[in-house]
Amino acid sequence: MLARYASSLVFLLAQVSLPSDIHADWSFQGLGAMNGAESIANDISADGRVVVGSTGYIENGSEDGTLWHDAFRWEGGEMDLLEGIPRDSHGSATHVSADGSRIVIGLSVGILSAHSYFSWKDGAIEPIDIDTVNDITADGLVAVGELSSRATRWFVGDGRYEYVGALTVPPGGTSSFATAISDDGSVVIGRGETADGAFDVFRREGDEIVALGIPGASPQACSSDGSVLVGLIDSEAFRYEDNETVHLGVLDGIFSLARDVSADGSVIVGEYGGYWVSETDYEYRAFVWEEAFGMRSLQGVLEGAGLDLMGWRLQRATGISDDGRTIVGYGINPDGYQEAFIATIPEPGTFTLLATLALPGLWLMWRRRR
Repeated sequence: MLARYASSLVFLLAQVSLPSDIHADWSFQGLGAMNGAESIANDISADGRVVVGSTGYIENGSEDGTLWHDAFRWEGGEMDLLEGIPRDSHGSATHVSADGSRIVIGLSVGILSAHSYFSWKDGAIEPIDIDTVNDITADGLVAVGELSSRATRWFVGDGRYEYVGALTVPPGGTSSFATAISDDGSVVIGRGETADGAFDVFRREGDEIVALGIPGASPQACSSDGSVLVGLIDSEAFRYEDNETVHLGVLDGIFSLARDVSADGSVIVGEYGGYWVSETDYEYRAFVWEEAFGMRSLQGVLEGAGLDLMGWRLQRATGISDDGRTIVGYGINPDGYQEAFIATIPEPGTFTLLATLALPGLWLMWRRRR
């Protein structure tokens, strides 16, 4: 009966009249790298036009062929190193504002490395004096992260910070980390140590900070209004909304992590991992999640739509546009090097709608065959 049901669904969906350009919205491309080295993508602007990340390059005139990693901004098919950053620094562009104009840069060595993070815009840079930056607001003017093991907000332009708070008394007396912030900065998400020494996820809105009851979870990102959280719990990606925590699964591996989520919380991207090559060779693969389909291999989704990835192996999906259609990440390109990519999928729910339209007819077919 199940097989006949499935075959009927395939037949019925095949009868649905689709536009001749049904694949026009699907696309995939590598972003390249400076001097043909390597690159990774870390974030994408809200409209999906600007990608930021890190690229390896060999400095012109370098006698020893030193490979540096530097922050890049990609738009319209062109990758550029960020102006104003000394070329003696290993750096990476980690976050980008909604309009793609303001970028957070993390540096590890070089003359500017007294500060770990900077806010960059039009070649001008400003230090962000906290230990880690995990997220920024839509305008890029508020960054959240951690300073001395305390959840912290940094205000770009003001050159000041404030502690977000903690889940125990006295405030700030225990470890806490801010990991995500809503677009307007009104909601901060993080994790903090509780009175019994465990960790729980917290939400701060206004002056109120509350525990969400997700012990052991590590939130990575939130929807634009801060109502949907995604991240990792018990070696598995999760989604949280309205006091409900949903485990997203682990496909055919042993681990999964949700890294980013669309503005409305409906589409999630990340990676899953497993020992597919050998018992000691651990590898990641990129995923995309929607409620109607669950967790799916991003590579499988793209190739299933007829795109030829020409030997690519997509490892991590690290960012997604607000509408959930454009995904960035990195993988192994056909030449065997790590390279950033950008992929576009149709509007979320397109195929869900087609299936919904087909189901009444399928029900009638099933009734007639009984």
